[in-house]
Amino acid sequence: MQKRWWAAGVAVLLLWLQGCAATGPKGSEMVASLAAVPAGYGRIVFYRVNSIVGAAVQPDIRLDGQVVGQSKPGGFFYVDAAPGPHVAEASTEAGAKVELQVVAGQTHYVRSAIGAGVFVGRVQLSVEGMIVARGDLSNLSYTGTTAPRVGAPPGVASPSAARAVPAAAVVAPLKVGDRLVYQVTDQYTGQSREVVFTVDRIEEGRIVFNQGARIEGVDGRVIGSAAPLAGDMDSCAPPGGWARPDMLLGMRWSVQYHKRGAVGCAGSFDMEGQMVSDELTPTAVGDLQLQRIDYKGGTLRGTVMIPISARVWYSPALKRVVRFESERTGRVDAISREKAELIAIRRD
Repeated sequence: MQKRWWAAGVAVLLLWLQGCAATGPKGSEMVASLAAVPAGYGRIVFYRVNSIVGAAVQPDIRLDGQVVGQSKPGGFFYVDAAPGPHVAEASTEAGAKVELQVVAGQTHYVRSAIGAGVFVGRVQLSVEGMIVARGDLSNLSYTGTTAPRVGAPPGVASPSAARAVPAAAVVAPLKVGDRLVYQVTDQYTGQSREVVFTVDRIEEGRIVFNQGARIEGVDGRVIGSAAPLAGDMDSCAPPGGWARPDMLLGMRWSVQYHKRGAVGCAGSFDMEGQMVSDELTPTAVGDLQLQRIDYKGGTLRGTVMIPISARVWYSPALKRVVRFESERTGRVDAISREKAELIAIRRD
């Protein structure tokens, strides 16, 4: 009887620990896909290894007084910071802090842990060396979303100020009469053309463009594209569009779908996508936070697999792709190298 109770207790404990542990792509999977350290900045990686002690205690991590993430068992995230001295802090029933000197272009590592305490446990912070930290990180899960920047190099405007004013007029919700102008370029010939998507009506959570040629949900999901005007960006797109609502930096996923047609993007697609960066980026319509997604795979047409790759820059604020590049190789009737870019949002 005691053994059964003991086994049941262990099972409950394991389930509880699983609920406390971080989830997300593993550090070993993200090594090649982490965005480069921005010019003039250094990087600080905050991490915490898995432990039974204090698993449910997950205090905020602050850098120079700004909350940049959370100490989660089995998780890590990173921050890009201006060169110079910085102070990392966290607190539970007692506080802890470490000071570190950030060097431009270099990556620094701060480890958090929860030790024994009177009530909820005491947080501990320590600066770790690269070899030890990288060994720990390989089995941890990435818990960040957008990598914040703290401070700015001399002579560079604070990125937090740029984030605070992402052209409010640009990211305002679409209304009837608005026109989205894309420039589609054949990169083999250099020829370009403009494509205009005009909002005809908004009803029942749907935005209808060009007399029904394109229909989107107000959440950005592509519901239908009867006339794919913007080249490969439209005609090759997976059902629902190129982006996903649950994307995290480093996340990978597979998608299979079928497109009808005789030429171009047609056949049975098998693609793998990965979100590789999430950064404030200059665009033709203003500075926007863009999530870059890379796709690789192909489409099976008959017995021939045609390789396809695509790079997608998606704006969560605009809920749409603002830049797109694709390349198809193989059969003569499938060869294509295109670029599409949102160049204007026209409003009356």
